This record gives sequence, C-alpha cells and structure tokens, in this order.
Amino acid sequence: MTLINLINNANSDAAKIDANGNEQIAPKIFTVDKLNEQYQLNQNFSPSPLRGLLNYIKKYYRPSPECLKRNLYHRIPIIEWIQNYNLKEWIGSDIISGLTIGIVHIPQGLGYAILAGLPPVTGLYVSFFPVILYAILGSSKHLSIGTFAVTSLMILAAMNSRVGTLIPPYGAMSSTNTNTTFFSDYYTAQPYDTSEQSLLTVSTLSSTSASGSQRYLSNNPNEARIMVGAALAFVAGIIHLGMAILHFGYVTVYLSDSIVQGFTTGCAIHIITSQIPPLLGIKIKTVGGQSKVIKNWIEIFKNIKYSNGATVIVGSISIALFAGVRDQINERFKGRMPLPVPIELIIVILGTGLSAAFDFNVQSPQVVGILASIIVLIVILAVGPVFRTLPNACLAAIIVTAMKNMLLQTKQLPVLWRTNKLEFLAWIITFWGVVLLDVDYGLYIGVVATILLLIIRTQR
Repeated sequence: MTLINLINNANSDAAKIDANGNEQIAPKIFTVDKLNEQYQLNQNFSPSPLRGLLNYIKKYYRPSPECLKRNLYHRIPIIEWIQNYNLKEWIGSDIISGLTIGIVHIPQGLGYAILAGLPPVTGLYVSFFPVILYAILGSSKHLSIGTFAVTSLMILAAMNSRVGTLIPPYGAMSSTNTNTTFFSDYYTAQPYDTSEQSLLTVSTLSSTSASGSQRYLSNNPNEARIMVGAALAFVAGIIHLGMAILHFGYVTVYLSDSIVQGFTTGCAIHIITSQIPPLLGIKIKTVGGQSKVIKNWIEIFKNIKYSNGATVIVGSISIALFAGVRDQINERFKGRMPLPVPIELIIVILGTGLSAAFDFNVQSPQVVGILASIIVLIVILAVGPVFRTLPNACLAAIIVTAMKNMLLQTKQLPVLWRTNKLEFLAWIITFWGVVLLDVDYGLYIGVVATILLLIIRTQR
C-alpha cells in the first residue's frame, strides 16, 4: 500500500452525509509521524539516511534466496545461459564459428605479441585465458575477446620506457646485416627486438653489464619483458575493476567518435611504421619520444639498401594474398561459403613450411569463445614448436593488412567537414598529435579536445 493510498483511506474515514444526501469530506491532515503511528510504518519507512544505508548493505549481506539467485546469474552469466543452451540446434554453428575464430586468433596473437615487444608465444596465452574467462563471466553473446593492435602499441611504449632500468637492452645492433630473422630467434637467449627499443650507446651497454644488471628483473630481455607485461596487465585489471565498481563506464560517452577515429588512425601509422623493417628484413636503430615516426622512416630509408630479397618477396606475397582473399573472396562470397578462407593460418603454415624446407635462415555465444580457446590451447601445447621457422615477414604482413580498416577511417573526414567542422578539427588535431608526438601525447590531446568540445557545445 503506497503512501497516497493510505492518505486517501484516512481521508475517506472522515466523510459525512449532509441533509441533501451529498457527501462531504471533512479535511483531516495527516503528518508522517501520525501515519507511522496509525499504520505502523516505522519498520518500513525511516527518514534517517544512516538507516537507509544499513538497509541497503543488509540487502547484499543477507539477501533473500531469490535476490541471491538473481545476483549470482548477473555476476556469473554462464550459470543461466548454459541451462537454456539448445545443444541440438546450436552446437553445429557454434563449432564452425569457434574453429574460425580460433584459427584467426593464432596468427594475430603471434603478430600482435611482437608488436607489443613480447615473445610471440605470449600472444597465444592472451588469446586463450581471457576468452575462457569472458565465456564464464561475460554477458555479451557477440563480443570476441583477443589481441588488439592499439593496446599492443601502448604496451610497447610502456616496455620501452623501462628498457635500461627494469628490462636489459638487447645487444648492439648492426646496420649492415642482411639476414632474414625468423620466429625461432625468440627462443634464443638474446633475440633482437623486431619492433621498437630505446636507443642506447655502446658505452651505456658496457656500463650496465656488471653492477647495472642487478637492478634488472631478469638478465634475459624476453623474461624481463614478460614480467613487466604481466605487472602492467595486473595493474590495468585492478584499475578497470575499480572503475566497474564505481560505474565509471559513462566516461566513455564523452569521447566522441571523431576523436577515437583520429586516435586509432594515428596509431595505425605507428604500427605500420614498426612493421616495415621486418617486411624488408632489415634492422634499424629505432628511437622513441616525439617525432619517432619521422625519425624511424629516416632510419628505414638509410638502411633500405640492406633489404633481404627473400624477405621482401615473402612479405609482398603475403600482403597480396591477405588483401586479395579477404576482399575478393571472403567478403564477396561470404553468403555462399560455409566458412571464410583462413588465409592468415594458411600463410603462417606456408611460410613455416617453405622456410624450413629451403632453409632461408642462413643465420556463440560464449560457447564459441570456449571452442576457440581449445584451438589455441592445442597450438600452445602441441603445435607451438612447429612455428619456430616462421618468418617475421608473414606476421608483419598480418599486422599491416589488419590496419586497413583503421586507415579507411579517413573517409569520414569529408563527411565531418560538411556536417560538423568542430568534430573535423578534433579528428585532425588528435591524429597529428599521435603521429607527430607519440601515442600517449596524442591520447592526452584527444582528452583535452573532448573537454573543449563539451565546453563549446554547452556555451552555445
């Protein structure tokens, strides 16, 4: 019974009939205290904020069985949807989807791990554990968890900031080597960094060999990078957990699409730049900090004469096959084929087989996620060593072709210019901030641009 109904009932008790037979209602005013006294509402209604807070907390610590069940289903969705899973009708399509996604996870995990400055096998771990956890705890039936190029690039920036302090630098790099580097290099004690590293002089390397090495997490650069990456993932997870508890997800609403597109397009330029040396088979002295994209391209042109012909051919053929199969076959005939052609895995297998045979190295919902994780687990446990002779050019080709959709975001610029010049300006500023400065500076510029856009819109 609501408070309004109680008041109406109380007033109806005071109704009287006059001499003409008309009903007259004598005004009878009720206060909150009188209502509580007459209808015994003290235990259900309390004006005290402290009592309300205690009742709110009590609901979580001493919930009713129905409330407990509802919250359990909300926090662990697999308990609910697994009971309603139609095995006969859905398992066939889910197996096909799981195989497709699992096949895609393998080469992308290897490539994006290199992009993050980590050993390639860590990309397979990232493609396995998060997918399993999301299948248990996730609520979306359409979300696919896996590696992401922009995240890998930001991890790389964090890695490079710790080279020389927590992470030992790789050995001095020679600008005159012309050999092709393979996946097997990451299983040796001192592989070269295929992506980006801090530029250290030979004197710095020698000065940190004895006393300086004690401050490193490990004398093996790969092991130290894995430790830093694990710590980074843990801290990021704690931050995300805190934001989820505090319901900070609404903050993303204020990041406009134009700023996000400008940021990701600028990141695509960084990613493509970092993959040009593996595609050419050269090693360059990559630099960090501001304007590193321009400086890295200068280094690429300085060392382009040392390009390895076999690596260039492998990379060019891989990119051509990726683009051709994805756009001309998978996209055009996706309604007629039961499965898309797994061109990424085909290139990985062909590259591994050819390099081993010719010795180029002269030096468902959530059920889909579970099935995809099983495919990745099989690769981790049984097939991983087979990829030791995989050329880095194949993985670089996968990464470069994956940037296509990010680069195509530039098509939105004419539309923004015609519809909203402020959004157009924010896109341009964020993009050039990422390209000319760095990824983190570009992100800061994007946030500032978002705040300025909000201020301008509210002032109008």
